[in-house]
Amino acid sequence: MRATHLKPQNPKPKTQRITNPWCSGFLWGLVIGVWGFMTAQAADAPKSTPTPAPPSRSRFADLFDDPVIARGQGVQVKQSELDEAFISFKANLAARNQSVPEDQRLFRETQLLERLIVTQILVKRATDADGTKAREAAAKFAADTKKEQSEESFQRRLKALGITAEQFDQRVYDQALAEKAWARLLELFKTSLA
Repeated sequence: MRATHLKPQNPKPKTQRITNPWCSGFLWGLVIGVWGFMTAQAADAPKSTPTPAPPSRSRFADLFDDPVIARGQGVQVKQSELDEAFISFKANLAARNQSVPEDQRLFRETQLLERLIVTQILVKRATDADGTKAREAAAKFAADTKKEQSEESFQRRLKALGITAEQFDQRVYDQALAEKAWARLLELFKTSLA
């Protein structure tokens, strides 16, 4: 007598993704809209992009495989970059006596990944004029940040975030460059609608 009704049930584990559909959909729609607009304007715009400093290799990338988790035309995000961004995010919260609940980790990582992708896209679309404005803004921000505290306190804060002074300067510059490129692209978009 065979027991066919006693087959072991091995359900496949379902992965659960926590996302905010409005935020994610809006962000992707915005990115696609800007990309489409930039592609249409590509023939008119001069092509000149500042050369960002090469990213430093992560401690994690040296120890483990570093798979690419997002790839597109001219954009690539590796797992170590997301890990570093999440660690910096958590360290920044810890400095303010806050924490990220574990059930929100995937949501926060998704937000950080989207931010990394958008920043890379905007940095790729930046012009020399954007780079000049970004250098000025980054230098002012770094000077103001260092002026608010002693050099020793600033170094302790960087250490708590797990980054070096050079990495801090590069991140500030990349963010300023992305913001300047974004502002320029929005102005182009507004003038094209008028």
